Amino acid sequence: LWLTSLTTAIGFASLATARIPVFVEFGLFVAIGVGVSLTFTLLVFLCFPFKVPPPLPWVDQGLGWLLGWVHRGQASARWRWGLLLAAGIIVAGGLPQLRQNALLISGLPADAPIRVQARFFDETFGGSRPLSFLVEPPAGASPAQVKEGLAQTEALIRAHYPVAGLLTPALHRPDLPMMAPDSSRFRFWGLIPDEGSARLGSRGDAFRADRDAHPDLETWRIHYTGVGRMVDKNTEETTWQIAQGLVTALGLTFGLLLLYFRRWREPLIAVVVNVVPLLLLAAVYGWLGVELRAGTNIAFTIAFGIAIDDTMHLLNVYRKQPPEGCDFGAVTRHAGRPVILTSLVLGLSFAVLILAQLDSIRVLGLAMAVSAITALLADLFLLPLLLKQVRSSHPTDSS
Repeated sequence: LWLTSLTTAIGFASLATARIPVFVEFGLFVAIGVGVSLTFTLLVFLCFPFKVPPPLPWVDQGLGWLLGWVHRGQASARWRWGLLLAAGIIVAGGLPQLRQNALLISGLPADAPIRVQARFFDETFGGSRPLSFLVEPPAGASPAQVKEGLAQTEALIRAHYPVAGLLTPALHRPDLPMMAPDSSRFRFWGLIPDEGSARLGSRGDAFRADRDAHPDLETWRIHYTGVGRMVDKNTEETTWQIAQGLVTALGLTFGLLLLYFRRWREPLIAVVVNVVPLLLLAAVYGWLGVELRAGTNIAFTIAFGIAIDDTMHLLNVYRKQPPEGCDFGAVTRHAGRPVILTSLVLGLSFAVLILAQLDSIRVLGLAMAVSAITALLADLFLLPLLLKQVRSSHPTDSS
C-alpha cells in the first residue's frame, strides 16, 4: 500500500518541475493528498478494525469471468502477440499525426460568448490574433536602404500572412510609436485570424525562406514577437516541462523499485510497462486529432500516476513468489480482482467527463479512461510476459 501510494505521489509531484504555477500547485497538492489519504486509511483500519463484507454475487461473477479471460490470454501466445501487434499499429499510426498547436482561445464550447466575439472579429475586422514583428536594419544603413528594406519586409509580411490593418513604420502617430527614437528598430503590427501555432509555424518557415532569398535583407534582423508569440512559446515550454517531469518521475520510480527489489531487471520492466500507456495515449491523441497544449499535456502526468498503481500491486505479489517455478496465474489470481476492479472504476469514473461541454475536460476524461484501460492490459499481459523472460534468463535470482 505504501509503495503504490509513494509511486503515485511521485508521478503527480513531478509536475513541480514545471514553471507554471497552476501545474506546480496541482501536482504538489495531489501528492500531499495521496499521503494524507494513505495515513487516514491506515489509521482507520488500525484503530477501527472491521470485517469487509463480501462483494455482490454478480460483481464477483463478472470479475471471475474477466480473470478467466485474462488467464486464457496469458496462456495463449496468439493473444499476447495479437495485443502487442495491435498496440504497435496504433502507436505507429498515431504518433506521426500528433502535433502541437496553441490557440488564443481553446477548450470552450463553440457558442461561448468569447468564442463568438473572436469569430466576429475574424470575419468583420480580419482577425483577432495580434501579429507583431521587430525589425532591426544593419548598422550603418543609409535612410534610402532602410526605407527600401522596410518596404520589402512589409511586402513579405503581406505575402505570407493574412494580415488586416497592418500598421507600419511609415505611420507617424505620437500615440502609436512604430519605431525607436534613434530609428534603430522598427515595428510592424496587425491582426490575423487565430489559425493556431501549427499553421503559423508553417507560414513562418515560408516567410523566413523567402526573406533569406532576398539579398538586400540578408543582414537584417526580423523577429516574430508579441502576444501571439508568447502564447506559442508557453505551449512549447509546457510540453517540454511535462516531458521532463515524466522522465524525472520514471527515474525516481526506477530508483525506488531498485531499493525495493535490490536488482535492476524488475524495476526496468516496471518502467517499460508504464511507458506503454503513455505512448498509446499520445497515439490516440494523434488519431483523434487532439492537439498538444497546456490543457491536454497535463493528462500524461496524471495517467502515469494512475497507471503505476496496478504495476506495484502485481510486482508486490510477484516478489513473494518462489525463485523457481513462479506461477504467473497465481499472481493474477491473488491480485487480479482488485487490479481489474480499481482500473474499471477509474476508467468509468473519468469517462463520465467526456459528456462535459469544455473541450479540455472532455479530453481529460478521454485520456484518463484510455490510460486506465491500456495500463490494465499492459499489466495483465505485457508485465507477466517480460517477467517470465527475466525468470527464464536468470533462474538463479532470488526474490
